[in-house]
Amino acid sequence: MTVRDEFLADIPACREQLVASHAFYIHQTSSSGLDRIREIGLEPKVVDVPPDEVVARLGDKGRCIICFRPVAAEFPRFGSSDKDLIELAIAAADLPELVGIDWTDAYSKGLPDSIRSTEPNKPVLEIFRDVIRRTGIAITYDRVAPELLLVRRKDDPPEMPERWGRLTETPNDEILVFSR
Repeated sequence: MTVRDEFLADIPACREQLVASHAFYIHQTSSSGLDRIREIGLEPKVVDVPPDEVVARLGDKGRCIICFRPVAAEFPRFGSSDKDLIELAIAAADLPELVGIDWTDAYSKGLPDSIRSTEPNKPVLEIFRDVIRRTGIAITYDRVAPELLLVRRKDDPPEMPERWGRLTETPNDEILVFSR
């Protein structure tokens, strides 16, 4: 059994770790999808071939994810798009029920078992927390409703989503659109 299997066996406890460790999680996306997100929320997307254990546990739902970066992550990573971006955030308490760790690159895929091999007595939830800290990414397999999302406006501070506007209430001309 892999460490990822252990995470999948206790997703509610993993979600509790996410809620306890950070107050907010940020997602960057293209501004071109803003109207659709405002209408139906963030939808999980196919980004890579998922590990077999994810599909075995979650079925087809395990093939699509949304990536979030914990605010103030040690190793902040974002997707490949770098133009006309917006930032959305969700309060940790509002994260969907089905959460997990990133599996979209070799580092993330191998990290849980690597930690276990070097620290065999480390509890599985501490490994989960360590993976999130070291990769800078948490994922969800569920859609996020638009009313749960905050959006960074032009004058909002970058790492303080608690001061951002509600997506459903913020006019498009107030939303910060940026390039990396």
